[in-house]
Amino acid sequence: MRVMTLKEIQSVSLDILQDVHDFCVSHNINYSLAYGTLLGAVRHKGFIPWDDDIDIYMTRPEYERFCREYRSENGNVLVNVDDSYICFARVCDTERTFCETILPWTGNKSAGLWIDVFPLDAVNDDKMVFSALMDNIHDLYVKQLKGRGALVRPKLKYSLKRNLIQLAKSTLYSFVDLKKANDELLQLACRLPYGSTKHCSQLVCSDNGDKEFLPIELFDSYIDMEFEGRMFKAAKGWEKILELNYSNYMQLPPEENRVPHSDHTIFYSKK
Repeated sequence: MRVMTLKEIQSVSLDILQDVHDFCVSHNINYSLAYGTLLGAVRHKGFIPWDDDIDIYMTRPEYERFCREYRSENGNVLVNVDDSYICFARVCDTERTFCETILPWTGNKSAGLWIDVFPLDAVNDDKMVFSALMDNIHDLYVKQLKGRGALVRPKLKYSLKRNLIQLAKSTLYSFVDLKKANDELLQLACRLPYGSTKHCSQLVCSDNGDKEFLPIELFDSYIDMEFEGRMFKAAKGWEKILELNYSNYMQLPPEENRVPHSDHTIFYSKK
């Protein structure tokens, strides 16, 4: 077993995305590239060079259908809310990779490298009401992170400092009821039926404040967009989505910020 390089992580992630894309197209399920994946497609025609993950959006109705129906012939599995400590789905490789993480997210030991599938939920059209909701969402999101951190136990292979930190986390945040926190988060996210308002947002894993106040018309139709020489789907309103999330999205970040996201996880190749 060996630690995967960034290029290897990107290659396997791309294959998972292709598998998801093929399923969605054949089952008439809409999805869109999201976050850094969408930004990478526009700015780099593929991965942001230092990025190590793939994100996609689905509206809540499409997301729920995808979670019910997704099946893969390529060794990928769906891990959804019922099987994890998070409130969104991941499609995970089980044949080529495995992972070691200090931020637990599933009890499925076969789940390796993944891509994230985020639902978009309806939100109130009043921006002030939406902002208040995001404050509550953020509090629950932080509680969830602390609860997940408390699940980690000291290990002999960890350094003394790391074990002391983990022991402190386990002690300080052992009171967090993860299922209750997640249930509360989902209740807030799903309290309005999708399409009952003119705006939507990604609520279940959000640390963006109230920036992601998205008109639902942005997701009325989808286009083909190049990513690493292949064609995937993006919401036709991709430009507005990027403006809201990143402002001047074509500008590269400072060099010190050009680092992978998954610093809490190590991915290994089985081959």
